[in-house]
Amino acid sequence: MIKRVAIKIFLLVMPLIVFATFLTLLWVLSIPKQVNSVNASYPPPVPNPPGVGKNLFNKAYLPALNSGINWQELQVTVPPVSTSIYVVNFFDNVNNDLLDKAGCEMGTRDFNLPGSQDSFVFIDFGYQIIQNNQWGVMTLGSEIKTLDEVENGVLSYARGYSRCVGSDWSSLITIGIGTNNSAKSVNLNSGIAWANMVKQAGQDINRLGYYNQVAVAGASDIELQFNDPVPTKDWVNGVNSVFYDPLTNYIFYPFFDIGDAQGCSYVGYNKNLLNWGTMCGSADHPDWTASDIFYISTGCIGCSAIPMVYTKNWTNAAQWQGLSDYAVDQMSGRTINFKGVMTQHAACDQRGIIVTDVTCSTPDNSFIKLYSALNTFQTTSVSTNTLRWVTDIKWWPSSYKNQVTK
Repeated sequence: MIKRVAIKIFLLVMPLIVFATFLTLLWVLSIPKQVNSVNASYPPPVPNPPGVGKNLFNKAYLPALNSGINWQELQVTVPPVSTSIYVVNFFDNVNNDLLDKAGCEMGTRDFNLPGSQDSFVFIDFGYQIIQNNQWGVMTLGSEIKTLDEVENGVLSYARGYSRCVGSDWSSLITIGIGTNNSAKSVNLNSGIAWANMVKQAGQDINRLGYYNQVAVAGASDIELQFNDPVPTKDWVNGVNSVFYDPLTNYIFYPFFDIGDAQGCSYVGYNKNLLNWGTMCGSADHPDWTASDIFYISTGCIGCSAIPMVYTKNWTNAAQWQGLSDYAVDQMSGRTINFKGVMTQHAACDQRGIIVTDVTCSTPDNSFIKLYSALNTFQTTSVSTNTLRWVTDIKWWPSSYKNQVTK
């Protein structure tokens, strides 16, 4: 009797077990594979210009053809172009301070230009690492530097600028103290560590008396091929937790997204296309959305965008105009808070590929393209009071170009 009952129970329970096992298997198979955040794509590999990544022919850089929008260049005065740098080395082989030299070059330029200059430079110190429980960076020259050494590098740049701009007390340079989102260590804690270093640099610049001529900000080369949106936004939130005081509603330091819009549409925003906002991202990191890009460039308090507008054609400018139009429709009428434009013309020149590479736009061309694209539509229009900076990046020191081959 007992045996018969046990058999009946077994026959009743077994199908449930099989069904539950089947559902569990389906759930496991449905979980996306975790894509590790790797450092392989940064520093930018020699075969590709910085910011382009592994494959030139991805959606971010395809020609903006047949978009249905009649893009036309508008008349606009382009601001003086500043020089941003990928830091390869801090000192040369006879211990000369290379960041002091870079700052002096910008200071000399501003001293010699008529009138007051308002410039932004992005100093990309490399990706963040943690070693022996201490945060630091790996530079393009494969030098490991602590964040204290990075801050000292910023002070060297500020000292060089202040010395060489001399008696020009009306010019101001804003240093975007920069890293990127390519490392495995991109998270809330690394963002907090970076922001605290920027904050300390700002305090030391004030203490040293450079504050009338030099300001600092947080910045990052945020590229959609480098990492997933979740850790990247966590990093930005870490920065924001140091820069912004919600109790007083005070922003101590701004943050600039020096980023791209890889994979995003370059044919204008279409609100009738329900999945338009999800059409961003790279092959390795496909989860990026237009909302994610809006958040890191404008949505977080004190955040602004200085986007990479690298293409000679309208592609990159059209991507950012579409993203800003999307923001107007989906983010309570807010446009992306553009402050300037980043190009890589000088880096292309170091490699001798200016003529042949579509991503080697001149700073003037890129500024005009973005300004014109945004002002093609009233909803995304900007003035040069807002879009006021243009900066062109290269490897530093310039002698590094001898190591960079086609």
